[in-house]
Amino acid sequence: MTPVEMDGENSDDVNRFERETTACVEDRVLFDGFVEVDDEFKREIIKKLREKAGGMFLWAELQIKILCRLKRMTLSQIEARLDKLPPNSASAYDTIYDMIETEPDEDDPVNAKNALRWVMCSDRPLSPETWSHAVWLASGVQTKRKGFENHGGLQKFPNPPASYEPTIIDAEYPRRICHNLVGIDSKRNVVQLIHLSVREFLEKKPEFTETPPHAVAAETCLSVLCRASPEYMKGPATACVNEHGLRHLLHAPNRSKRILSLQRSFFRPSLAFNTWLQTAMVHDKELCMGIDPLFVAASYGLAQVCQDLLDDDPKRSSRAINVHGRTAPHAAAQLNHCDVIDILLKFS
Repeated sequence: MTPVEMDGENSDDVNRFERETTACVEDRVLFDGFVEVDDEFKREIIKKLREKAGGMFLWAELQIKILCRLKRMTLSQIEARLDKLPPNSASAYDTIYDMIETEPDEDDPVNAKNALRWVMCSDRPLSPETWSHAVWLASGVQTKRKGFENHGGLQKFPNPPASYEPTIIDAEYPRRICHNLVGIDSKRNVVQLIHLSVREFLEKKPEFTETPPHAVAAETCLSVLCRASPEYMKGPATACVNEHGLRHLLHAPNRSKRILSLQRSFFRPSLAFNTWLQTAMVHDKELCMGIDPLFVAASYGLAQVCQDLLDDDPKRSSRAINVHGRTAPHAAAQLNHCDVIDILLKFS
């Protein structure tokens, strides 16, 4: 991480840092609002953070976020805590991650990790609203204004309603439970990790290697695609599913039995496939109603899906042609899916 020197050359950063700290104190969000902090102690906090920051402004910001979460501490305990602040950003991430894992609501750690996974694997930045919907879908839950109420996971999630009022989604909930590892770019209205080093930190966590981000996204998207009604798929909650769902399959390593089962259900002429196709045609002019699922699997580089479809019907390759006369091998070649081309040519 490149240090940001906190001297005259970067006075804007220093001023912003002090304004944010002052605002935290005055709004009574520092120490979760449980501790009264006078002006002298406020100046002491700012002084210690600046001294310990060593020029790294991101580190100082992280410490403010941590201090805002501390509860029911005496002033002497706070002073002791200030003397034992994490020495660098990596240690600060560890502290924040521990806070995520010890959330009082048992569902919050799971939802937080899924929220982080969506940010990590999205092929383009998500808006806060789309991000909230994605976390909601991954958790298989109904929502309340204060957050999400779990109903047993996506596997047990009944058929989604035909429609719902999107304002019931609490867009602040994912960011809140991620404890500020994710920020919002207000100019572009997108969510992003606060620093590239956060991704590096998370990728080393066993939870993120055992259950990779793309695997969670792929299972979520396929589950919704296979079970949602056509009316529901037109709603805002499924934007991340309609536009990017199948791309996650390409990058999902070690696909679980659940994902493989969902693949087999989706990639066949069915209401689920045709419902997705109606929306996908808006973004992909190579697709058309009635197109064979093999063409779609080839265009997305899904080699195993192509193999399964051709094992079931070796002659279907001749039917996988779009309105422009392009074949499944053409679709695979256009995006350089060499492994798919090899499979298709064996059956040509």
